[in-house]
Amino acid sequence: VVLFSRGGDETPQAGGQGGPAAEQENQGGDEPAEQENQGGGEPAEEEPAGPSGGAPYSPPEDPCGVLADGTLSEVGASDGSKTITDNSSSCSWSTEVGGFYGTLRVDYSTPYGGSDSVEAAKDDYAFNYDYATDEEGSIFDLEVVEEQELDYGSESVLIFAEEEIIGPGNRTTVLIRQDNINITAEWSVSNFDSGSHPQSLGDVEDIMKRVGQEAL
Repeated sequence: VVLFSRGGDETPQAGGQGGPAAEQENQGGDEPAEQENQGGGEPAEEEPAGPSGGAPYSPPEDPCGVLADGTLSEVGASDGSKTITDNSSSCSWSTEVGGFYGTLRVDYSTPYGGSDSVEAAKDDYAFNYDYATDEEGSIFDLEVVEEQELDYGSESVLIFAEEEIIGPGNRTTVLIRQDNINITAEWSVSNFDSGSHPQSLGDVEDIMKRVGQEAL
């Protein structure tokens, strides 16, 4: 608590104005401005980027607006299409990089049975992880090439995989849980012109980590 002197005559004014009690009573209205300026006119430092508000979280109303234009441009994203339900929101973009076409998708979801439940969100995160890494249960040929634990949110991971659908492709998934909400960012790219996979981990690692950060 910082008490600033008015200066000049410190004699209490008529009607009880100007005494110590009045100083305390009045400083509530002036304190934010004083604190803002007491650093010598320097602007206050911005808080680090992160989820807005506090837990429990809700899916964003505009999931197509969560990624920066530069990020979308880097993956050749266009035609963002959003889907909203009671406990989820998502956006899907068509992508084109180096002649390879694909889909970038960002999903947000809270537990269906109780949107505030952290324990249920942990279960949903485990389900999403199993789906992204289940080589035996996948209806397509799937091979997980790389997994990296990340330090986003309450728990997070990046999964880079090779898959065969119509042709060879790659699927990069970033899973993030922040308290009661789960975020899934997935970029799938296919190569229909040859038998080689279109992407390597080096092609997608930095950009997908940035997608995860921006989505969070």
